[in-house]
Amino acid sequence: MVKCVNCEKDVEEGLMICPYCGKKVNSAQYTNVEGRQLGNGKQMDVRPAAIPGQQPEIQPVQRPLKSKQKRKRYIVWTTVAAGILVILLAVFMIMGRSNKNSIMDEKGYVYIDTDGNAYCHNGKGKWIKVEGDWRSGFITWDGRYIVLNNGNNLYLLDGKGKNPVKIANAPVILLTTRNNGLLYMERSGEIGSEPVYRYLFDTKETTKIGQGQVYPANDSLAALVFKDQGIYILPESADEPVKVASCEEGSEVELVGISNNGKMAVWTEKKGQTTTIYTAENMEKEKLGSLELKDSSQAYTYAFFFNESTEAIVGNGNSDRLFRKKLGEECIVAKTEGGVNQLNIYTIQGRLSGSHRNKIKGIYVVIDGEEKYLKDLYYIDENGNSSRVIWNILRVVDIQNGKIVMLDKDFTLYETELQLNLPEEFQKISTDVEKAQVSKNGNYIYYGKDMEDETFTLYEYKNGINPTRIKIADDVFKMKISADGNQVIYLKNPVKLQNADMILGDLYVKDVGKEPVKASSDIISIFDKTDYITNDDWYCFQYDDIKDKKITGAILHYDGRGLDVKAENIIYDNIIIE
Repeated sequence: MVKCVNCEKDVEEGLMICPYCGKKVNSAQYTNVEGRQLGNGKQMDVRPAAIPGQQPEIQPVQRPLKSKQKRKRYIVWTTVAAGILVILLAVFMIMGRSNKNSIMDEKGYVYIDTDGNAYCHNGKGKWIKVEGDWRSGFITWDGRYIVLNNGNNLYLLDGKGKNPVKIANAPVILLTTRNNGLLYMERSGEIGSEPVYRYLFDTKETTKIGQGQVYPANDSLAALVFKDQGIYILPESADEPVKVASCEEGSEVELVGISNNGKMAVWTEKKGQTTTIYTAENMEKEKLGSLELKDSSQAYTYAFFFNESTEAIVGNGNSDRLFRKKLGEECIVAKTEGGVNQLNIYTIQGRLSGSHRNKIKGIYVVIDGEEKYLKDLYYIDENGNSSRVIWNILRVVDIQNGKIVMLDKDFTLYETELQLNLPEEFQKISTDVEKAQVSKNGNYIYYGKDMEDETFTLYEYKNGINPTRIKIADDVFKMKISADGNQVIYLKNPVKLQNADMILGDLYVKDVGKEPVKASSDIISIFDKTDYITNDDWYCFQYDDIKDKKITGAILHYDGRGLDVKAENIIYDNIIIE
């Protein structure tokens, strides 16, 4: 058994997606970028997230623990970081990415208490309690169905937690879920050879997809399947997979992705150092190109589908080429100055995601600069022409609403407007910054500076003709903002649980133009449906006790007036932390 780095549950060794939280088992992610020559060389801190081993026995709360020693910055050499990142991204081979409708989305998450009862929120202001000895589960995005797992059987219930129907009478791993159904894999043998099934909620019908690799779409039950040395597509409306291509004998096949409507799919066939990328368009096989990868053991390929699933961008983190393919048109190949991993591709409206539906013109990509710990930002237009826009910075914090926010190599925070491929004058915001989050409209930036012993001073920055800067609080160690930037919530005054990697803090709420208000104490985590909180509608977990070596507490909801308890005696193992 190994521990998932996100939810800290024990999962079977070899699994790439955690069956409990739906995220990558090892999800250390860091997005680094750089900018037009700013400042003079200072080393960056790109320490990857720790991969936890066996947790020590948890002891009672120890109060308080703060040494106020200045944190040292250092470089993790590129070869090490790249190796770790490749391992993390390899998770896409069997079960697909997590996304807004994934089984452990916070809105659809089921929380389990110490008696095994399940609690979930139906998205309409009501909490549902289902008594029993449950292990995990979810409620669909539309609140119509609840799926619960007791470890040996999988059940479907209606949105009120009534009328149970047994989906499977064997231990299963949920691969992906949607409003209309789910994909699951039986735990009956070795990973990769276990049978995979699709279950539809309305018809109560089960379709056996088969044994082999299965890659679900981001927002539908369409799936890409590899079995018997062939590529199959299971359209969401079909009763069985349809074979679309045979793979070259002796090649190593990796599934890359499939569009929501099933009309585009991408996979690779590798022989030696040559990785050939193929796409299936309307059930016809087409070659996009071949890549000569020096270290094929660390190669990973990814695909983004966008513009209502009519276009795809395909790349490999160890290749200097990006492929852009539109249905029915010739593939456009863009050459970059280095490898582009999938976490470092942006549009003018933010990082490119697997669920991007908008029309995309040009994209921005982040690659290694002259010094490996620094990054360059390139703009690539629709025709594949690329130009370097910004260089020699530490990382891009975000691109939102045509504005780019970044850190230079001296940890100075800047922002500027991006006019397609040409940035305007840089606006210096602050020095000694290590954390920042940008509102979706690009108007607000919340940042932490002067970090000491993992705490920082939190500031609010409002850009514009007459920008404003407000100091909010000291001793902050966690924060989250609303999409419009009008609200920030944060944890301060950290207290460590002795011998456990858990920190409690006081929870504060700050609205633009108002003073911070203390909402609660002993809060471990803040969570919401996305990277942003919803104004006056979010949840947090409050520590209560330690029972049977497990942390327990309450789910609290904030409604703009204060916090109220939604579920008690919840096991922290079942909580998704941000």
